[in-house]
Amino acid sequence: MSIKALESELIKLGDDLFNHPELGYKEFKTREILIEFFKKHNVSVHKEFAYTGFSVQIGSGFPHIALIAELDAVITPNHRCANNSDHAAHSCGHSSQCVI
Repeated sequence: MSIKALESELIKLGDDLFNHPELGYKEFKTREILIEFFKKHNVSVHKEFAYTGFSVQIGSGFPHIALIAELDAVITPNHRCANNSDHAAHSCGHSSQCVI
């Protein structure tokens, strides 16, 4: 499936991630959103790391290409979308990294 075919779904994913900022090692909703997206497209978790990190593997053979995306938000008290409780916001672009 092409990126173009997934365009509206990827934009929705990015919006969903942006609107659910979570600080480091607390990205439980972010992890859930991403894993559900991968499951929907028949990609399962390959390995789990720390509390919320994970990897997926698509295809097989050599060489492999690795893509890394961070899940966490940062504390940004005056950000328009910051959480009221901990001031977490995706002012760092990590929500976009996950979509890319």
